[in-house]
Amino acid sequence: MIIKVSYKKETHVMVLDQADYASLVQKVKASFLNAPVSVNLSYIDCEGDRISVANSNDLDVIFAIPNQKSIKLEI
Repeated sequence: MIIKVSYKKETHVMVLDQADYASLVQKVKASFLNAPVSVNLSYIDCEGDRISVANSNDLDVIFAIPNQKSIKLEI
């Protein structure tokens, strides 16, 4: 899945093949030099709710969304 991650005015695109939260956080920290030490990720769902992404179970939900080719996360 294509993951778009934004922090302040900076956005990076990365590919995540499986719902591995530790791998995602590692990629985020490597991409954003000014990211906070504790990375808190979230996204806006189709109903407009801000959803926290705090572990691999949360990523499983994103990967299970039908026809979802990409997702935009915010730090």
